[in-house]
Amino acid sequence: MDDDSSTITAALATLVAVLMVYKLWKKQHTQCNFPPGPFSLPLIGNVPQIALAGSFQSFIDNCRHTYGDVR
Repeated sequence: MDDDSSTITAALATLVAVLMVYKLWKKQHTQCNFPPGPFSLPLIGNVPQIALAGSFQSFIDNCRHTYGDVR
C-alpha cells in the first residue's frame, strides 16, 4: 500500500511540474510580439510540419500562402 501511494504522489508531482513548465513557456511566448507564423515545438521547431509537407520548399510555399510574404 505504501508503494502505491508513493507512486501516485510522484506521478502527481510530475504532472504538476510539467504543467508549470508549460504554463511558463506559454506565458513567455504569448508576451512576445512575433509576426504571425506556424506554431513550433521546443527543441525540434517545425521539423514535423516540414516532414508532413513533403519538402522544405512545400512548407515555405504553404506558409507564404497562409501568412503572406516576409518583408
